[in-house]
Amino acid sequence: MSNKKKGNFLEAIVAILEKSLSSKETIITKNKKIIDLDGAEREIDIYIEAIFNKKKFNTVIECKNYADSNPISMEKIEAFNTKCLRLPNAHKKIFLSTSGYQSGAFIKAKTCNIELYQITKEQLNPSDN
Repeated sequence: MSNKKKGNFLEAIVAILEKSLSSKETIITKNKKIIDLDGAEREIDIYIEAIFNKKKFNTVIECKNYADSNPISMEKIEAFNTKCLRLPNAHKKIFLSTSGYQSGAFIKAKTCNIELYQITKEQLNPSDN
């Protein structure tokens, strides 16, 4: 399976999980295109629009399905944060990886208020075990 297909598979899993936990007013979009504050079109892996207490709340999720030997770096977290800062109304930021994170990524995520999650290859491909 190509890296693009693996990434798409990971995004689909996240979308299904989010959908199962959401209300009927929640809109979950995979590969959503958004015009950022600079007028550039940006693609978001998973974009969740929800209503809480009559207010719109948006969650941005970045999904990376890299080899185990390629953990997410601090620079990837910084780039994701910069992207989110240029989006209108991105309230919550989540980064999901299959390859784990370098120590600097944890530090940067904390200072940027980004939630980090990891899903293992075994969880993605249970039949391979």
